[in-house]
Formats: sequence, structure tokens, C-alpha cells
Amino acid sequence: MNFKRKTGLLRFTRGGWPLQVRLTLLIILLVLLSVSATVFFSYTKAEENQLGLVQDRLERELLVVQDVAQQLMYAFVGDQQEFDQRFQGCADAQKAQMQQDGLTAGAYLFTEQAVYSYPDLTPVPSFTEEEVEEILSKENGTEQWTTNGDSFVYSFAPVQELGRRL
Repeated sequence: MNFKRKTGLLRFTRGGWPLQVRLTLLIILLVLLSVSATVFFSYTKAEENQLGLVQDRLERELLVVQDVAQQLMYAFVGDQQEFDQRFQGCADAQKAQMQQDGLTAGAYLFTEQAVYSYPDLTPVPSFTEEEVEEILSKENGTEQWTTNGDSFVYSFAPVQELGRRL
């Protein structure tokens, strides 16, 4: 079926689509494909960048925790109860700030015996043996693991003042 232009109107004829219609459809299709590809690659790149930013943020927060623990230990030498109270306040403030920024945050203490949530020190069974072994075998680092279909980013480092790995 063809369209023929006659006095400003398009009519069907048996020969197929006119060149102008075919070119217009082709151009529309190419524009849609290029826009779709651009959106897909932009989204993928933004997701990669976001993950890197979150990892950097977690590493900076962990450095702050280590520094605060060290400063509090110097400030409250011999007063473990005051140290624990102030450090818990700092950890809670950091957690609240990260949650305000849209990140789900939690702090955990890793020991040879078990993993505990911080500051309430209740056992946490959600870490696999492989994850615990990897964290305890490394000095510090940032890892991404998937648990129950959800992706998590963990940063860890020793906090000597707590005697455990946070």
C-alpha cells in the first residue's frame, strides 16, 4: 500500500509507503534507540558512581570513629564507663546523620566468638561464616555483599580502644 500525495492529501495505493513516510519512521526509530541507549548508559554510570561515593563515605566515617575513640580514650583514661557512654553517643550521632542522608546504617563489633550490634551488644546472626572470616582476616577494608537479594556495603577496621573490630 502506498500513499500518494494528491492535492495535499495522502492516499493508499498498492506500491508501498512513500519515501518520505519511510524516512520519517526510520528517523523516529533511530532517535528513540539513541535516547534509550543514552538513558541506559547514564543510569548505569550513575549507579556505579553512587556506589563509589557510598564506599568513600563509609571509609571516612570509619576513620572518624577511630579518631574519636582514640581521643576519648585519652580524655577518659581509667574511666571506662564514661568512655563507653561518650563513644556510644558519638556512634548514635553518626548513625542518625547517615540515616538523614538516606543511608541505612548500623555498627557491628566482630570478635572471634560472634558478631554483635553496637552499642547494645546483642548477637547478630545475619553474617555468614565466610564474611566474618574475611573481615577478621583483613586489617581494614570495604566490601560489598548480597544477602537475601539485598546489596550491602560494609567498611571495617580495628578500633583498639574497643578491643574488637568495628
